[in-house]
Amino acid sequence: MKRIFVLLLTLGLLVAMVGAGFAAYFYDVENINKNSFAAGTLDLAINLNGEVVAPITFSNIAPGDGYLGSDDVLGPEKAGNMCKVYTLTNPGSLPGGLSAKIVNVKNADNGCTEPEAAEGDKSCGYNSGGELGEYLWTRIRAGKGFGKRLNDWNGKDIGWWDNPLGPGESRTITICSGVKETVGNIIQSDSVSFDIVFRLDQVRPTK
Repeated sequence: MKRIFVLLLTLGLLVAMVGAGFAAYFYDVENINKNSFAAGTLDLAINLNGEVVAPITFSNIAPGDGYLGSDDVLGPEKAGNMCKVYTLTNPGSLPGGLSAKIVNVKNADNGCTEPEAAEGDKSCGYNSGGELGEYLWTRIRAGKGFGKRLNDWNGKDIGWWDNPLGPGESRTITICSGVKETVGNIIQSDSVSFDIVFRLDQVRPTK
């Protein structure tokens, strides 16, 4: 009889242990559904004086054009100057660092006039590189202003922007040029072409 009691007691302990493993504790479950990731956008739009962007083109340039009579190139507030004002806008959703560079400056002589030859134009008669880019003083304002000869701008960065350019924000850049009255005939019939490259780079977050 004692053996049966011990056996029943052992069986009762086993049942109690098994029951403890399936106890109904409180619990709750919450789901976060429809998770997703989306890439942002980085874009740059250029507007020239409120119109569709067009290349900078000035013809019949003569000594004294765009100048105050000193070393200062006329700004856009003066009538009759040689200036272009560009508005650069970031229509994307990410901020970016704005920069610009003048590249591919190319001078052409375009023949030779008698006054040009008398001035001592070494390229006269060879239709090689002209001198206009050497004498065309160009001042660029992109937050700050700085001027140099167009030839000297070639390959140089214009890095004075108020950065970064946030989504929906705009910046302006003003490019003014002029030729001193003292230049003389050496630039007659000459021309110069160049490209302006605007760039917007993603701003990497700081740690």
